[in-house]
Amino acid sequence: MTTNRLQFNQLQAHKFARVHQSYLVNLERIDKIEHNHIYINNTLTPIGNRYKTPFLKRLDLG
Repeated sequence: MTTNRLQFNQLQAHKFARVHQSYLVNLERIDKIEHNHIYINNTLTPIGNRYKTPFLKRLDLG
């Protein structure tokens, strides 16, 4: 298992979610979700197509 994979597995258990190949987000910091984007402190973060369904299910929104 790679270091990145191990670090992600540890973070995932602590309220982080991968929403894009390049982005992890802290679920406690999300201000709003619109279409394929997440807003955290007025910063727009994209939600990748392959991550959208699992992400929304995790939040009980999908």
